[in-house]
Amino acid sequence: MEILKYLNPEFINVFGWTLEDLKGRRIPFVPDDQKKITDAKIKALYDYQKPVRFETTRLTKDGQLLDIFISAAIIKDTESEPSGMVVNLTDITEKKRLETRLQGAQRMEAIGTLAGGIAHDFNNLLTGILGNISLAMTLVDQEAQVVARLIEAENACR
Repeated sequence: MEILKYLNPEFINVFGWTLEDLKGRRIPFVPDDQKKITDAKIKALYDYQKPVRFETTRLTKDGQLLDIFISAAIIKDTESEPSGMVVNLTDITEKKRLETRLQGAQRMEAIGTLAGGIAHDFNNLLTGILGNISLAMTLVDQEAQVVARLIEAENACR
């Protein structure tokens, strides 16, 4: 198990734990659904000794779930052997919320554009129908019962 040696003051501010709170144990901020992937990323970090970067979620001391971007790298001792890791956590919760809102706005804009196109096409169809009704009324006897039906159709189109 890694021994925690330092916490940035901003970590304490964002997540709520102090170094004293965490003495001798791992930070209890990995949600159950993220444990496997987190363990796999740590294993890959040590196996390949290449920095890892990924988006995930983490819990604060009071139980809030935050969207986090993690960047981690190996620390080597004087013999170039892994002796620990340094981890940088960036809270991207607000960025994710804004992205979600933007995507929603873009979907609404696309739906509005589609609806406008459909309305335009429908209007073109109605114009054709109204033109044919007007033409039909000029071709029939104005006393005929069909004129009343044509007037009803014309009113419905309008």
